Order: sequence, then structure tokens, then C-alpha cells
Amino acid sequence: MGCYPDLSNHLFGILNNMKNTTPDFKGKVLSVVLEGSWTRGIQDPHFELQCGRLFLVGTSPKEGSTKDWITGLPYAVAWDSVMDYAVFDSLDEYLERLHTFYGSKKKKK
Repeated sequence: MGCYPDLSNHLFGILNNMKNTTPDFKGKVLSVVLEGSWTRGIQDPHFELQCGRLFLVGTSPKEGSTKDWITGLPYAVAWDSVMDYAVFDSLDEYLERLHTFYGSKKKKK
């Protein structure tokens, strides 16, 4: 918590309290829609407080980014920039539904 040392203890307390109010996404894959209509996948996400701002932190899954350019890398999204999200029980379910979506888009053309 090096950004605001004077607030570290206070923010740590807030984060501990938020564990009771934030969703538990352990083992899940999320598809999040961000401001500006960007959609990203996040695997095994959890919440972290960074410099006074709440982030959803996980790993970018296969096919979770444009052209897979960040697959396997740590990925964080500011929770207040998430417009909506879908929760998938596994990477397999996420990929299956993603392929169904893109397959149906190609058929409409």
C-alpha cells in the first residue's frame, strides 16, 4: 500500500469490510464491459484496493482480449469503470459461449 502511507491502515480496514459486500468470483471467469464498450475477460478475479481505488484483478484468459495480445498476463480493471459483467463457472464455459456468440454473428452476415 505504498501510494498513500497515511491512509494504509484505514484503507486496509475498508478492504477487509468490503470482503463482506463484494462478490466472490474465485475460480470463475468474468466477461466485463467497460466504459467505452470495451469487453474483456478476467480469469479467477478478486478485489484489490490500489491507491485508494477498488480493482478487479485476475489473469487475461485465452480469447479474453483482442487478438489474445495479453493472454496469461495479470489484468486489472477499476471496479467503478465496469458497466456490466457476466459470470462463467469455468474457462471452458466462457470459451464455449464466446464461440457460440461469434459463430452466430458470422451466420447473420
